[in-house]
Amino acid sequence: MGRQSMFKRITTYRDSEALEPSENKVTEAFAVLLEEVDGLGFYLAGEWLGEPDPEIEASLTTGDDSTPGHAATLPSADTTRARSLGAEYKVSPVKVATQVTVWSRKEDRYGFVDLELKFSTTGSRDRVVRVEVKHGSPLHDEQLPLYLEDEDGVTVVLLAPFTQFRELNHQMPDVVAKVEKRSWQRTAERIAAFPRDSGAEVGEVEKWLIQQFIRFLREEKLMSPEAVGPQHLVAMANHREAKEALVSLNEIANRRIAATWGEVHTEEKKNERREDKGYTSFSRYSSVKNAKSQELGRIWFEFKASAEDVFDSAEELHFIAGASWDLKTDAPSMEGWEALMDEPLFFREFPEGGCGRFMRVATPSSVLSGAKLDDQGKELGEWVLKTFEALSEVMQSSKKA
Repeated sequence: MGRQSMFKRITTYRDSEALEPSENKVTEAFAVLLEEVDGLGFYLAGEWLGEPDPEIEASLTTGDDSTPGHAATLPSADTTRARSLGAEYKVSPVKVATQVTVWSRKEDRYGFVDLELKFSTTGSRDRVVRVEVKHGSPLHDEQLPLYLEDEDGVTVVLLAPFTQFRELNHQMPDVVAKVEKRSWQRTAERIAAFPRDSGAEVGEVEKWLIQQFIRFLREEKLMSPEAVGPQHLVAMANHREAKEALVSLNEIANRRIAATWGEVHTEEKKNERREDKGYTSFSRYSSVKNAKSQELGRIWFEFKASAEDVFDSAEELHFIAGASWDLKTDAPSMEGWEALMDEPLFFREFPEGGCGRFMRVATPSSVLSGAKLDDQGKELGEWVLKTFEALSEVMQSSKKA
């Protein structure tokens, strides 16, 4: 069976109610690039199987020696360097596959390798490079031990954003130490340098594919900027003040919402500034207007300011408001909710953090017009209230029906 077409690959994983598969999309796009650009797979594999990345190794050994997952000294090159990929493997086209099934004899279960490159040559055994791709998600289900368990001739590469390696090392320090650790940022640099550094000759179509993939990685925040520019310096200088202003803005909005809707749920008050779930605030309200009881059903009303990518928007900050529910429980009846997806509200359904969500998204410039912070906070509160009320009306109508 022939390999899949480019468009079949990149459209295999689509957003759904339960999944936003950014990691799989990046993997499939990367597989397309490796299939279509001759020599790139061999070039990158040679980079991955070479000397350990000193930046990654240093990040894993910073801190107190007693900290879990942190070694006291850098591992030696002899113990961390994988066997290099011989030049004899360059003559054969690389076989690229994604979601490759592997069987664990020890665990008596299957695992799925994100990306696999197989290099073959006459007279030598196949060399296989298994790549565990990370783009925001954690390691889970003892993935890497399954990949390491297989026959000789297999090398495992953990490909992740540079900033994620310390977290991954804390999760599974013993296993992470046994694999080749490579960052998306360094890999992106190597892709951009190909074919100049490799001496390979590529056509205009291949050059275009490389340029587009590099642009894609930059959009996915998987590639470092070429240099720190004036815009970055201005952003860094104003970051703390902007963050504090946003906290105050959300607190003013919360007071406005509470006066009409009801207080933030008591168990969630400690999470009003959950930076791990957004830029600053994360406020959840009862689904009942003017609620006296804090007993919640299957649905929450919530809003937050978020720096996460939402609906492929180019903006870096968004206000998000609407309803959410735990995906592990039965989803609420959404009869009539489709009417809210049209003008002027434009609600959208999307998952996030294990919850289903039906939300409106707005940029600060579309919500805030007041000259003073207090006025802007009240405007944000009014926008959230209008969102809650529109959704509540539809929910009450569906109950009566």
